[in-house]
Formats: sequence, C-alpha cells, structure tokens
Amino acid sequence: MKALLALLVAAAALLPAAARASPPLDVGSQEIVDLAPYVDVYEDTSSAMDFAAAQRAPYVHESRVVLGDRNATYWLRFTYVGVRPVAPWVLTAGFRPYAVDLYAAGRVERSGDAIPYALRPLPVYNWIAFSLPPAAVPQTAYLRVQTIEPLVNVVAYSAERFRRDVTRDTVVIAALLAILGTLVLSSIILFFVMRDSLYLYYAGYIIAQLVYRANDFGLLQASVFAHASFPYVRTEVFFDGVTLVAATLFIRRFLRSQAHSRRLDRINVAIACIGALYALLALAGVPVRYTLVQDFSFVYVPIWMATGIVCWRKG
Repeated sequence: MKALLALLVAAAALLPAAARASPPLDVGSQEIVDLAPYVDVYEDTSSAMDFAAAQRAPYVHESRVVLGDRNATYWLRFTYVGVRPVAPWVLTAGFRPYAVDLYAAGRVERSGDAIPYALRPLPVYNWIAFSLPPAAVPQTAYLRVQTIEPLVNVVAYSAERFRRDVTRDTVVIAALLAILGTLVLSSIILFFVMRDSLYLYYAGYIIAQLVYRANDFGLLQASVFAHASFPYVRTEVFFDGVTLVAATLFIRRFLRSQAHSRRLDRINVAIACIGALYALLALAGVPVRYTLVQDFSFVYVPIWMATGIVCWRKG
C-alpha cells in the first residue's frame, strides 16, 4: 500500500512538469506576445553544438529565461502557429545580446552586436529583431544566444505594432536629444557671457548624457558604426561611466561639497573613480554586465541627494 501511495505521489509530481512543456503558440490574434512562458532552454557550456545536435538536446522549461553563464551558449526553443503573410510578425530578443541566430522554417538569420548594423536582417536602431516566418501549422523555432547579460526578452510583435513602437521611440529620442542639445548650446553661451567655468562643467555633463542616450537608442550603431561590430553593452557601460564622472565633477563644482561635508565629498570622489573604472574596463574590452552598472544607481543617487540637502542646509 505504501509503495502504491509513493508511486501515485511521484506520478503527481511529474504532471506539472509535463504541463509546462512549450505548447503551440497562436500569435494571430494579439499585437504583442511574450514568448518567455513558452520557451525551453538548453545550456551549451562548450559552445560547440551545431543546430542538428541542438534539436536533440535535453531542454528544460523555466518560469523565467535566465542565462547566467556569460561564457556559455544558450539554445532557446519555442513553438508557434498562426503567423500569416498578410499579418507578418517580428521576433525580438532584448538586452542586446552579443550574438543571436534564429533557426526557423529551414532558414537561418544572424543578428546581435557581433553582426554589423547594416548586415542585420532587421536593422532597426537598438532592436535585435527578426521577421518570424509564417506557419499555418505548429512550427518549432530555435534561438542560439551568446550574451553577458543574464536576462533575454523573447517577444513577438505584429509588424504594424512594431512599426508604431519604433516611430514612438524615434519621436521621444529626437525630442530628448533636441532638449539636451539646446542645454549644451545655452551653457556654452552662458560661459562666454558669465566667464564662469561652472557652465563648462555643466556642458560637459550634458554632452556625456547626450552621447549616452544616442548610444542607448542605437544611433551610433546606425549612423556612425553601421559597418562595424560595435558591442552595445560595452558602449553602454563606457558612456554610463563617462556620464557618471562628468555628473560628479559638476556636482562638486556646483555645490562646493568639499567645503561643506568632507565625508560626502570623499564618497562622491569614490563614485567618480568607480565610474571611471568601469568605463576603462569597458574600453579595454573587459565584459561588465550593464545590470550591475544599473544597480549602482541605487548607491550614487541617494548620495547625490544627501549632498544637495547638506549643502543647501549650510547655505
């Protein structure tokens, strides 16, 4: 009896795992479909597996697509159906992976930062995107991914929705760059009028922010380095570090923090040194995860706010 009960419990434990298997995905009735819940993952630690071997690999299904080993190659598998030529769809892989290949409907498309912008199947600013082949019957597709970032978004957009989102992003970044450009110009004019170097510090910070945002949107890859491999994550870390240094220099010059709080001033100098360090590491080609750089903002933003409050209270 106990043996039978144990067998039933074991069988019940297997049911959820079977239910989590990647089902056919109908993307014909929505504009945006998050494919992550339908993705199976296989980690190729040797990075030597070809497509034929990848089809036979023992995939596992996870609630989140997390690619933790930056030195490994990951194969992502999902099944879809319902894409028709009259309503084309676009498959995207976020967080700008270094290399990502799509194997679907007997063809291969290569994209990612290892591929020059002009040679990508869909060269659309900071998107890593593919045209999803039509499939009237369930079709299994594979993504071969190499990335130093742990998270990869796998999302399907209708072509019309994708076009609208790109247009919206273009308008927003154009407005932002126009505002930043105006601030740079006005700061330089004020420097010549007021003869105060503070305005040059401010202009330097805004220029760093402008280049950082242009890179974030993919303008450097699209307009300057279209025919060169220009790793996005590496440039994000570099320009973020440069921006951090410029911002700290401006804050110290504007608030004169060294005269009001030596402790906070030393912390700000340390923040600038850390920003310079990961900018230099990125420039040297050392892989630094941008997620770590983003998490650092939870440190320096409160410090900057505290510096402003202390200096304000001291007049």
